[in-house]
Amino acid sequence: MASVLQSSEADRGLISQNSAYAQTPRPTSAGKGAFRRGAFEVTPSDWRPEQYDDLEAMSATVRLSDIVDALEMQFDESSSFVDRDTGRVETVSHVLLCDAEESGDDEEPDLPDWQKQEWEIAKLVVSTDRFQKLPTKFEIHEWAFMQDFAHSVESDRIREDLLHAIHGNGAFRNFKDTLRRHCIESGWFAFRGEALREIALDWCEENHVVWEQGVSRTGFPAS
Repeated sequence: MASVLQSSEADRGLISQNSAYAQTPRPTSAGKGAFRRGAFEVTPSDWRPEQYDDLEAMSATVRLSDIVDALEMQFDESSSFVDRDTGRVETVSHVLLCDAEESGDDEEPDLPDWQKQEWEIAKLVVSTDRFQKLPTKFEIHEWAFMQDFAHSVESDRIREDLLHAIHGNGAFRNFKDTLRRHCIESGWFAFRGEALREIALDWCEENHVVWEQGVSRTGFPAS
């Protein structure tokens, strides 16, 4: 069970158009100190099937925006997986995963109708190898994102305010308050979205998952 559960700113001159963000190595899911260059350059045309001739091919293509959405909206009580057969991203509660692990083939919990499909997915997650788990919130180092964003800000005063905010108790709350005070929240959201997109790209490459652009199946715009 452990394996399963485990816009305006640039115009105002606050964020440099030619430095910091585009030219600094970006964080990856490998760890707080891990960085990689060039992940933003990866496109479907870079996919070379011959690289993975010795691996079982994924039978479906996943939408990159679905992975980014799942990485952005994570909860302690659930985990998200890519279904290699369908290309869908599925989120399943840890309670149902535990129940599926412990239940027999004929045992069915008394669940409301809205949770029955999730139960069927939970059973497949624990009994097959077709689901690949996405990085958890504990593997995505939000603090490193905040530090990188602070360093990308061109204004010395705002940069120092942000760096001061992320040290000490209440770093996340203080960081958000500082963003609001300087009216640069939209710049942070764009920066964080790109960082999550790179983690998604790295994850796809590491797990030999074929991805495509497009509107996410969850209804959110493509990342």
